[in-house]
Amino acid sequence: MVAAIEVYNKPDFRYREETFSVIAMNAWELACKAYVLKLKKNRLNSLYVYERKNKKDGTPSKKEIIKTSKSGNPITHSLGYTLTRIETLTGKALPTALKANIESLVELRDNAIHFYNKGLLFAKRLQEIGSATLKNYIQVLQEWFEIDLSEYNFYLMPISFFTEDMLMKGFILNKEEERFLSFIDIMEKKFSGSGNYDVTVNINIKFVKSTTSDAIKVQLGRGEGTTVQLTEEQIRDKYPWDYDDLKKKCERNTQTSK
Repeated sequence: MVAAIEVYNKPDFRYREETFSVIAMNAWELACKAYVLKLKKNRLNSLYVYERKNKKDGTPSKKEIIKTSKSGNPITHSLGYTLTRIETLTGKALPTALKANIESLVELRDNAIHFYNKGLLFAKRLQEIGSATLKNYIQVLQEWFEIDLSEYNFYLMPISFFTEDMLMKGFILNKEEERFLSFIDIMEKKFSGSGNYDVTVNINIKFVKSTTSDAIKVQLGRGEGTTVQLTEEQIRDKYPWDYDDLKKKCERNTQTSK
């Protein structure tokens, strides 16, 4: 999950949402299968898919064997099956918002294999899914394994620097994007507010006026980006050396090293 966050938070990465969904889904599968192993006393065969092959005469065999991949490795159950398995083993239903968020992420992962999404509105909705995913993931690991993830920076960099006008102006959704966003809207309305879990989480950044003398001045321009302007005093406070100071420091260090 840390890898998924690092990929998403790269400054200029044009396939961030799709890549995040693939890696984050891998994190969910590992966490859920680890929980099944915990509940089943670490029995690996509890994760495997079994099958019955036909005998030489064409009749199905009564003996079940582990289904394997082309490389000969055991095939494990899907994430959906594993979630149902957890509910069966614990005797408790998982929160609906948690399952809806994972289902939304699965849909995004599946769609990412087949098409590319470039709209800002689409990216904003996917970030809301991803933010809820991180919040839910932290909660699940705490409840299932008593693991504290506070040492990690579990957050996605917000895209709220884009205004609503920028998100909507001249924006056209393709049919795949429209269907996916409609699916997310339904999930959000139907399953939001399920205890400690969320389907989506919206992050907004607002600029407010401040009378504090050391507040950073922010200038909003009409370009594509946001101009952040620092005062001379603020720069001097953080970087007090001028050229002569830097030169003297370098000369002193050079003499010391000799």
